[in-house]
Amino acid sequence: MRLPTLLSSLLILLASPVFAAAQTTIEFKPLDLPASDADKKIIRTTGEISVNGEKQPLAFTELFRTGTQDNDEIFGLMKDVQGKPISIDGTPFVCNGTNGTPGSGLDFSAILKEKDKLYLVSQFECNVGGMYMAELQQDAGGKLSPVKDTLQFVDQSGDFGGFVHCAGSVTPWNSHLGSEEYEPDAANVEEQTGNPDGITDRKYVAYPKYYWNDDLKNPTKSSPYMVGWTTETRITDGKPHYGKHYAMGRFSHELAYVLPDQKTVYLTDDGDNGTLFMFIADTAGDLSAGTLYAAKWNQTDGKNGGSATLEWINLGHAKDADIKAEIGKLPKFSELFETGDADKCDTQNGFALVSPASFKKQCLKVKEGKEMLVSRLEARRYAAIKGATHEFRKMEGFSFDAQRNTGYLAISEAGRGMLDNVDDPAEKTNYDAATGNHIRLQQANYCGGVYSLNMQDGIKDSAGNAIASSHVATAMKAVVMGGSATDAGLNDDSPETCATNTPDRFAQPDNLSFLPGSDTLLVGEDGEHENNMLWSYDVGKQSLTRIATVPTGAETTSPYWHLDVNGYGYIGLVAQHAKSMADPQSAFGVMGPIKGLSGK
Repeated sequence: MRLPTLLSSLLILLASPVFAAAQTTIEFKPLDLPASDADKKIIRTTGEISVNGEKQPLAFTELFRTGTQDNDEIFGLMKDVQGKPISIDGTPFVCNGTNGTPGSGLDFSAILKEKDKLYLVSQFECNVGGMYMAELQQDAGGKLSPVKDTLQFVDQSGDFGGFVHCAGSVTPWNSHLGSEEYEPDAANVEEQTGNPDGITDRKYVAYPKYYWNDDLKNPTKSSPYMVGWTTETRITDGKPHYGKHYAMGRFSHELAYVLPDQKTVYLTDDGDNGTLFMFIADTAGDLSAGTLYAAKWNQTDGKNGGSATLEWINLGHAKDADIKAEIGKLPKFSELFETGDADKCDTQNGFALVSPASFKKQCLKVKEGKEMLVSRLEARRYAAIKGATHEFRKMEGFSFDAQRNTGYLAISEAGRGMLDNVDDPAEKTNYDAATGNHIRLQQANYCGGVYSLNMQDGIKDSAGNAIASSHVATAMKAVVMGGSATDAGLNDDSPETCATNTPDRFAQPDNLSFLPGSDTLLVGEDGEHENNMLWSYDVGKQSLTRIATVPTGAETTSPYWHLDVNGYGYIGLVAQHAKSMADPQSAFGVMGPIKGLSGK
């Protein structure tokens, strides 16, 4: 037998199930609901995990909470472009989600290893976004703790600061990949310039006012196009280095997740009438240049959350440096688009009728020569013009199962634009005014659901051009839906009553994390349970197990399986804006250490 043929046969054999990596069996001891008032005010986690049948004790260790003081820093204190602490009406702008300053509090925290040291990088979901870094130490038994006098603020001034840093992930090359959510509507901001009290995009106002100290009536330093991007923080020689990836597009970034090829990135878009994006980097491990794609949902079933095949529309290639240079010129929406009459849109002459990020119709035409810039500064609008689906409601977390080449995506509420061109029962409004009505669910589920995305190699985009990735999602379907009020026998099926009487089903899934080599998917909640929870979902058995609860009023944000560290693994967990606590702060900690698992 010739050598190439022999090698090919060997590779096929090694890829067969017989030689596949052994599946790890994981079981968590179920956690009861909190019964006492005291238990409702604390973070509670299960005390036991079994890995391949071997039981291990499981403890929760809090590492940081907002307001913690160390190294002359306050964890969560936001700072302006000059690095000076911000105060609002005399209140220090500590981003904890409970003190009246604009924002939700601490969100994703990454455990990173650089050389022989461990670090924690934490981002904050406030309207002036911020990040902090601290060194961690690990004892002989795997327990983590902060190293005294190492807390430091991460300078973001080189890339226009930060804004509503939401969920995040750890890249295969060990950096913190973050996000900027709820990007301001540049069209609205431009219309209201000179009349700041009239700006309806209230989330934006704090950023130019407190970060840039800019004059809202005559802004000269800031632009809404400075925010709404994927961020990356790398640690080199113990120092953090922050930047934004403008080539990946601007929209309401919930999460960016890099797949094992180190080039394919899935990007979720949180809000109304959102779009699912995919980015393919030119070079593995370098997200500074690449091609952006937007998904089109071709529905196959509208029941139980729905299912579809996916088509990918190429939005073009771009480089970070080129887009950043243009942002520095403070571009305006009117320089990018011609705007027509939405009731009489002239679609025969290059205009398109769309309604991304809201139910309002927009008649838009990209100005000549601005296509590349628009594809990134206004990625959602550009994708809609090109025919991509812009009907997803509250797209949240994403994770990946490498053994099955399957992604998992959380939809917090399956409603509004995801319905079949009808009024949303809760909102009494039709969000499909100009969407194309690609997603046509038969009924809303305000408890949301988790969807699987089957991926393949050799896929072409909508124009017939090859996509340079073996992880292109071709089919999407709901695999588990939350417990709705209808399931509980209630007549009022609305977001407010979501899961009121269904404590054994998740409510409004937020972020996800797949434990590699297993059947276990972690599902956090941003829902209506009295105490939101963290769940373990067995994708094989299709069963849910409650493994943590957070204080009343808090979200379980950014649960994450962190990189195997010196033989141990950890599940990160944030309890965000826990107003029921005696000292209402956002807190981050880890469940662990766990032996017998590895990977992120």
